[in-house]
Amino acid sequence: MRDDLKSIRARIPFTKQLEKTLQHFEKWIIGKGSCRHSHKVPVSLLKKAFVLEKEIRSFNGEYQKWIRANERFKPEYYLLD
Repeated sequence: MRDDLKSIRARIPFTKQLEKTLQHFEKWIIGKGSCRHSHKVPVSLLKKAFVLEKEIRSFNGEYQKWIRANERFKPEYYLLD
């Protein structure tokens, strides 16, 4: 996987990628039961998903605060609206 990362150019800021991931979490949770395998997901895995979503949301918020305080060149590019 590391070799694949060398060829990728990050054009979308990390904060915005994380927000996209959070939107996917919401869609997945809202749509639970509408896809064939979702009703088979064990409760323990769902709990992990909720914890992961909360951690990503928390990290993204703290990361944006850090950007506001430390980024001198176009910080608005990295921040969510």
